[in-house]
Amino acid sequence: MPSDTDLLANFDAGYFEGAAVPGGYDDYGADEELHRRNARRRLDRIARHRGALTPRSLLDIGCAYGYALDEAREAGWSAVGVEPSPEAAFHARARGLPVFSDVAAATSAHPEGFDVVCLCQVLSHVPDPLATVTGAVKSLKPGGLLFIETWRRDAWPARVAGRHWHVIVPPTVVWLETSRSIRSLLDRVGLEVVDWTRGHKTVSAGLVASLLGTGPFPDALAGVAQRVGRSRWARAGVRYPFDDLVWVTAEAPG
Repeated sequence: MPSDTDLLANFDAGYFEGAAVPGGYDDYGADEELHRRNARRRLDRIARHRGALTPRSLLDIGCAYGYALDEAREAGWSAVGVEPSPEAAFHARARGLPVFSDVAAATSAHPEGFDVVCLCQVLSHVPDPLATVTGAVKSLKPGGLLFIETWRRDAWPARVAGRHWHVIVPPTVVWLETSRSIRSLLDRVGLEVVDWTRGHKTVSAGLVASLLGTGPFPDALAGVAQRVGRSRWARAGVRYPFDDLVWVTAEAPG
C-alpha cells in the first residue's frame, strides 16, 4: 500500500488535465457545467431525507475545484470543503471557497459539526477507507447524513469487464468496493443506510474518449475515440447508464 504522500503525489495537475495520470481527467475544468449539474442532482437526492430538507451545513471531502461547494452555497447551504491536492485546492480557493487541507482542520474550525458530509469519488483513492469514514462521521452532527458516491465491483458491468473494468487504474485507485463492503464499512461506524441508488451522473464525451483511447480496445475504436476527444463534441454530456456507480446515504444516530 502506498503512503499518504505517495498517493497524494498522483493528484497533481496531470490528474486533472490531459489524462496524464491513470484514471485522471482529460480536462476537469472544461467540464465545469457537467460537474455542477451532477452536484445539483446529489443535493436534490440528499434533500429527500430527514435532517436535510432545509439547507444547513455541508462538508465536502475531496471537493476538487469546488464546483459542488459553489452549487451548495448557491442553494443556501453553509458549505466547507476538504481537498488535499494543492492543485485542486488552489482552484477552489480562487473562487473564495473555504477549503481545508484535511478533515481535522475543517472539524477544528467548525466544532459544532455538519448536517451533511459528502465523500464523492474518495473511498477508492485513500489508503484507509475505514479511517476516512470514521473521520467523516466525527464531523457529523447527531442525526446527520453521510453521502457517498463510489464504485462497486460486484455490479454486472464490473464482472463482465473483469480486469479491464475502467475503475481499475492504479496507482490512483487502491481499493475496489463491493455492496457488502460498503454496507459493512457503514455498519462498523454506526451509521444506518437510508438510501441506496444508482449514481445519476453525466460525464463528457471527451472523458469517455480518453478512457476508450487508452483502454484494451481495438485500434480502430481507440482512433475514433481520440478523434472525438479532439472534436467540438468533446464537452458534450453523456449520461452514465450502468449500476456499478452508486449513491449511498447513511444516517448517524440522533
